[in-house]
Amino acid sequence: MATMNTQHNTAILTPSDTARGKGPLHKWLASEIRNHVKTYNLEPGTPLEPEVEIAQRYQVSRGTVRQAMATLVNEGLIDRIAGRGSFIRTRITSSADTTPNSTDHPWAGISPKTNRIRVLADCNGQPDPGHFILTQSIEGLNLAAQQMNGSCKLTFEYHSVTHVNDSVAHEFMQQDDCEGMIILPVSQDCIAFINEMGKPAKPTAVLYRHVTNPYVHRFVINNSMGAYQATDYLLRMGHRRIGLLILTWPSAWPSTLERLEGYRKAMQEAGCEDKSLVATANNAKNPTEIKTAIRQLLSQGNRPTALLVNNFSNLQYALETLEELELKIGDDVSLIGIDESDLAQNHDPQISVVHMPLVSNAMRAMEQLHQAIINQDQPGHERLTCPELRLRQSCHPMFPLENLK
Repeated sequence: MATMNTQHNTAILTPSDTARGKGPLHKWLASEIRNHVKTYNLEPGTPLEPEVEIAQRYQVSRGTVRQAMATLVNEGLIDRIAGRGSFIRTRITSSADTTPNSTDHPWAGISPKTNRIRVLADCNGQPDPGHFILTQSIEGLNLAAQQMNGSCKLTFEYHSVTHVNDSVAHEFMQQDDCEGMIILPVSQDCIAFINEMGKPAKPTAVLYRHVTNPYVHRFVINNSMGAYQATDYLLRMGHRRIGLLILTWPSAWPSTLERLEGYRKAMQEAGCEDKSLVATANNAKNPTEIKTAIRQLLSQGNRPTALLVNNFSNLQYALETLEELELKIGDDVSLIGIDESDLAQNHDPQISVVHMPLVSNAMRAMEQLHQAIINQDQPGHERLTCPELRLRQSCHPMFPLENLK
């Protein structure tokens, strides 16, 4: 049986005697936390202990904790606030059922003045914590809904769109028991579906990816500008041979192609473009192939003095290859990763990154869609959110700064 401890008003979770069973570990952990909140009637706003402590207490990985937390965020049980932690959002009574399989209608009990918004996430089942596009966008939507004090209610559906005529996606768009819709596209197929679906019956917002459908509200992360900013910074630091690591070529994600575009633009403007500086690998899930591409790039006779890594998931391979080649970060090769990560923050030296503001972009989309529903606003121009270049110790100038123009 779990016991309740508090320390500085923080809920300290203690494992129960319930066996883990054979199912997914994160579902077991989510059930443990859910039951703990219910048993001790935790008040809304009560902070939970840090994820690293929960992982140690339950003897699971931090990835498992994040998956469990993502499940509870989507259920509306907890809120995760960047830089602050996780907090109880909803009190659970003994008769309440907070599991995703509840037979209650998602709109049960809400005020008639509340705008009901359905969200379609382009994935099968709960997104993995490592899938930042979805998990952070969902986090931002939930935070925005919370700050609206009940004026909006979200419900989430998870389905990987596989083609333009996807029947499940079309059925989702035809639902009439809501005031608005949000789509979180990941794949090219989902983007094609959005572009071809025409004018939706309800005000609809699309997050992160660039789409051309003029009948939806578009909130896009400017991936091209993020790569341009990083490359331009390295150029201003005196670097001329700047490598780019792309690991999904030739079937690249749209964001990858946008980042390649921004990188090329900066290099062309500086007169430094060289196709040999772009490392590609056909299998983005094959570590050996990825590291081979990095090694070939860094083993050139006139090797790059700086490296831009396309996304957070491949930063580890870049760091391992640099170590194997006995190249020091900063001194031998300046390094910038795209997407923030624990690895970038905790590495020695810390790695500079292009941060994708997915949470704030989703919050902005939620707030403006809410206003569009109220005011019956028509979709306007694409709304771009620019990434943030976070400079740390991994970038050194090529020459003393006083010699740089």
